[in-house]
Amino acid sequence: MKLYRGVKTIPLDEVQENTYLKLPRKPLNSPQKLHEVADEWFEKTFGIRARSQTIFCTPDIKQALQFGKVVEIVPVFSDKSVCFIFSEEVHDFNEAIAEITDIEDSKKIKDWLESKNYTSLMEFSDIPHDFNGEIMLYCKLYRVIKK
Repeated sequence: MKLYRGVKTIPLDEVQENTYLKLPRKPLNSPQKLHEVADEWFEKTFGIRARSQTIFCTPDIKQALQFGKVVEIVPVFSDKSVCFIFSEEVHDFNEAIAEITDIEDSKKIKDWLESKNYTSLMEFSDIPHDFNGEIMLYCKLYRVIKK
């Protein structure tokens, strides 16, 4: 299994720093309230503000194509601070927008997150081989490979 990401501009084939660790991501397609509540929930659950600090990627190249030009993402395992956060029940986090009846209600957002059985894994090989949804990759460094 490989991880892909859709990007507007393709960076050089080299090791990249996860800039979201210093300057957290702003949501592009998610309402601000959903983004903030989810970040708080992920931090409480996994110790990571997963919507702000991670690299969004997927093993599904077609899903990555929806977000731009496709590159392969390979985390650099230079220390123990690499993890993969995902739910086998969620293909794309923005499904929450359609499924949560009141996107401004923090409790409903947290209930939705709880119901999706998110998990955090330290080993890439532990991700189910048939999984093809969004993976939030937490790492300091990652390699970009042009496709």
